[in-house]
Amino acid sequence: MRVDKKEPVRKSQDINGNIVYTVQVSTPAFTPAETVEKAAEDRLREVIHEKFEITRAIPVYDTTGIVVAYSIWIDTGVQPF
Repeated sequence: MRVDKKEPVRKSQDINGNIVYTVQVSTPAFTPAETVEKAAEDRLREVIHEKFEITRAIPVYDTTGIVVAYSIWIDTGVQPF
């Protein structure tokens, strides 16, 4: 997955139609994984101004193995008819 530096938070859908946000992170080396994930979640909450629940978050690595983003699935609580 490529992460566009000009688009720090990108909204898309997975193959099942679920909302997925790719959120870039830039944290110092050796930062604990939990801290990096929380930074991505906090950045997403700054962008989305509605209530939501994070249902899944997975790291996105660059070619050197450094986490550069998180793919975050959310549920806004809106149920389809």
